[in-house]
Amino acid sequence: MWWALVIAIAVINGAHLIAPKWANLRIKYNVESPTEYLEVRYNLFTQQLMVWCGVLLKLFDVGAKWAAIGILLNIFTGLPLLYGILISGIVSLVYITIGGLWADVWTDFAQFIIQLLASIVMFIVVMNMMGGAGSVVNMWSELPASHSQWFNEPYTLTYVLVYFFVVFLSYNGGTWNLAARYISSPSSKKAKKSAYLSGLLYLIFPLIIFYPMWAAPILIPGIENPENSYGLLAMELLPSGLVGLVLSGLFAATMSMTSSDANTISAVITRDILPNISNRFKGMSQKQGLRIARITTFVFTFLTLLIGIQNERFGGVIGLIIEWFGALIGPISVPMILGLLPDLSTQMKLLLYHPFLLVY
Repeated sequence: MWWALVIAIAVINGAHLIAPKWANLRIKYNVESPTEYLEVRYNLFTQQLMVWCGVLLKLFDVGAKWAAIGILLNIFTGLPLLYGILISGIVSLVYITIGGLWADVWTDFAQFIIQLLASIVMFIVVMNMMGGAGSVVNMWSELPASHSQWFNEPYTLTYVLVYFFVVFLSYNGGTWNLAARYISSPSSKKAKKSAYLSGLLYLIFPLIIFYPMWAAPILIPGIENPENSYGLLAMELLPSGLVGLVLSGLFAATMSMTSSDANTISAVITRDILPNISNRFKGMSQKQGLRIARITTFVFTFLTLLIGIQNERFGGVIGLIIEWFGALIGPISVPMILGLLPDLSTQMKLLLYHPFLLVY
């Protein structure tokens, strides 16, 4: 619950403070990659430091996503984790390298439609199994009391507040593929509208996804690993065709995120790293730039697959996302996001004295 609620609050506040500024960078200064403006805002050393650290960060982040899809395929099909990661990775390598940004956009659209349909089907089936719409409220009396508490160890109030800070940086552009979406917006007004819509969806849609997992201890007692609850519910309650729909929705969502990350990292490496390493990469033609971008996309995706395969060495999926991603996102994102706020003292006073005004 806190995962989605924190993101919703962070994105809605970012719609007012951050999103329009990303779009203005492209409109006014012809910025195309999320890190291009850092050289102008600070200096070349700062830009290069942020860029290299950010690429390292995304290696672990995308590696965690490959491990997650491998776990889902293992639950649904019994396919070994290694084969699941390799199959999904090879498919992505082909269409990301060939299709570029358009492949990313269409995958995003397709995964949203599929995931929406799959999640609604799952929600309705579980609600009927639980006795109707009233179960959304009534089931909590059948669950352990700790399930109804606002905070449970280790996810304390302090943890949530720190997580909000991390998410605010990440979802407002610290995660570069999200900054790239704002940069590509036709105008600052439309960038703001898209951020508001995203925040609203994070308030509503997760409830449809979470409800079956909240009910899982009642429907399938004795689940040893809570991470498997959604997959086990689908296998237990849905016919084969609908199981395929749920699996394709989760698979498409992961593929969408990985392709988006790979394309953004490719732009950063091609425009911000290679030209500063060698003069050979300066003043490239469009054809040459496209070839180099495809090579960097392939290499980056391949390296993330290696990390996904070795995810247990980094603390598993949760370890990759929470420990590695959470630890690295702050130092990278703070100068990047706050650099978009020239009159920082005014913005901080507004945030300090009128936090609820930022929503509007």
